[in-house]
Amino acid sequence: MLGLVPGAATYSKQGMKTGRSHQIRLIRTTYVHIECKDPDGVTSFADYPYILELPDGEVIRDRLDQDGVCHHDGVLPGECKFWLVFDEDPPPAPPRTHTIKLRLEDEDGTPFAGCRYELVIGPETFKGRTNDKGVIVHEVPEEAEQGELHFWVEDDPDAEEMVWPLRVRDHLA
Repeated sequence: MLGLVPGAATYSKQGMKTGRSHQIRLIRTTYVHIECKDPDGVTSFADYPYILELPDGEVIRDRLDQDGVCHHDGVLPGECKFWLVFDEDPPPAPPRTHTIKLRLEDEDGTPFAGCRYELVIGPETFKGRTNDKGVIVHEVPEEAEQGELHFWVEDDPDAEEMVWPLRVRDHLA
């Protein structure tokens, strides 16, 4: 983005129809980066609404990202004004999770690679395929204690389904 500023460097360009040269004063744009955290610097204000007034008078109303950051490129140099909007209800806290990891293999230690599965943990069902090493990795709710793994060795829709109960704490990554 280019803007005119008195006394700035100039850029010359030959006019297309007139054949005359034009002098244009240029400035460089910059960016605004604001990170919002609590006084201890631990908890971010993720997804909070904010208002940002740019030096050119433009007003931006948006929400902080998942890390509590407001970032805008292409801003003209000058003073910006920033407000967090607290009169709206704060966003709900994201659910706390654990990572679980399972490796599926046959009795000889050969991994069940690329096999279809459904992992049922509480009300949630995670569907997918094992990786090339027969591994399944998922984020599950922190309070989850038990679940079931439904697993198919063959891709055939009528293939035999294997079901294994699991205790979440035994598979934490």
